[in-house]
This record gives sequence, C-alpha cells and structure tokens, in this order.
Amino acid sequence: MKLRNDKIYELHIGGISFGELANLYSSSEERIRNIVYEQQRQQRDGDGIN
Repeated sequence: MKLRNDKIYELHIGGISFGELANLYSSSEERIRNIVYEQQRQQRDGDGIN
C-alpha cells in the first residue's frame, strides 16, 4: 500500500489531478486527496514513522 501511495503522490506532484488519479486507481477523489495530503505531511515531518 505504501508503494501505491508513494506513486500516487509522485504522479500528483508531476501534475496529474485528483480526478485523474481517482479514475486511474479506481478510487474516490476524496481518498486520493487524503493520500496526497498524508504523503505531504510525511515528507514535511520526515519518514512518517511515528
């Protein structure tokens, strides 16, 4: 799951919209948005290990 979330984050940073990612990963835009925001938080706070 982490690898998938990392890829979603990379694709979004590369310019793919939440809607396009939701279609690509058969998920909701809200779920994709949450994944991206969580990845951003982990990038900001370090490796994400709490």
